[in-house]
Amino acid sequence: LRDNAGSDRPRDEDWETIHERLRRIRGVVDEYEDRMIVGEVAIQDLPRVVSYVTAGDQLHLGRHERTLLRDGVAALSRIFFAAGAREVYPALHGHRVLRSTADVERLEASTPRAIDWLLTAFHPLGTCRMALGSDRGVVSPSHEVFGVPGLYIADGSVVPSAAAVNPQVTIMALATRAADLLADRLTAARAA
Repeated sequence: LRDNAGSDRPRDEDWETIHERLRRIRGVVDEYEDRMIVGEVAIQDLPRVVSYVTAGDQLHLGRHERTLLRDGVAALSRIFFAAGAREVYPALHGHRVLRSTADVERLEASTPRAIDWLLTAFHPLGTCRMALGSDRGVVSPSHEVFGVPGLYIADGSVVPSAAAVNPQVTIMALATRAADLLADRLTAARAA
């Protein structure tokens, strides 16, 4: 950051902007920060504790968590169908492919066991790499796809390569940055 005179010392409003952005990112991190308590995960600011039992590399979900998972998948399936999807694959035994809202209703009426779910978690990185030019990546530093004006990507795929640590905070920071850049661009377009 440079001031109008070309000095490397940030202006006071730059510090305020930086502080505000960091505060927003930290707020998101705090909201999702988990505290491990022998056999439980207490998610900050939520009224209940999510219980779990691990056996080797398997996670056993409680009845409440299975209900939340089922209802979340059903809600997402309804969104996908409303957006024009013809099929939804919920990764749930007995509901391999959903082709209609009637299938979603059948899912909502079910009581899946933990073993019925095919659960995986990962952060795919680098599939839409951020770079200075289209010869080295898919999106510019402003998160806009090269050659497709108005198309922005704001997820882990813009991270240039795999990190040695969990990239959750990096992904959230990049998404916040992308949102700020897009908001600034839309505000400028309205003012013009």
